[in-house]
Amino acid sequence: MIRLALNLPKLVTQPPPLLVSRAAHSITLSQMQIASLLANAFFCTFPRRNAKGSETEYANYPDINFNRLFFHKEKRALEKMKCLLNYFRRVTRKEATGNVTFTRQYICYQDLPAWESSSNHLPKIHINTNGLIEDASGLLQADFANK
Repeated sequence: MIRLALNLPKLVTQPPPLLVSRAAHSITLSQMQIASLLANAFFCTFPRRNAKGSETEYANYPDINFNRLFFHKEKRALEKMKCLLNYFRRVTRKEATGNVTFTRQYICYQDLPAWESSSNHLPKIHINTNGLIEDASGLLQADFANK
């Protein structure tokens, strides 16, 4: 895990662009780049990201360092730690070779469809509860992270 963190300068040669609000953008990272970034977040090596206050550089972004996770005493924090440690155990035993693309979609308010007055039908959809999406080919995963 320490080796993952130390390899960051080799794996991530320039700062990844931040996906700012109100702008559509995508970023693709290798799984090893992500693992290295997460290892550094685990060891809290992003010092400027710890700064608080509305005038700081990253005031509008969530924390990247895991220091807050270490201080929580709830059971869910322990379960998150178990998940992270399992992830690091797996990625250090067998180097991950895939890529992950993060995409932020944005539609201006005036360009939003008028869903309530639309007479268009939605296309047919197939849902399968067998297996894992990670084991299937040609599928997409989506996380609707609206607050």
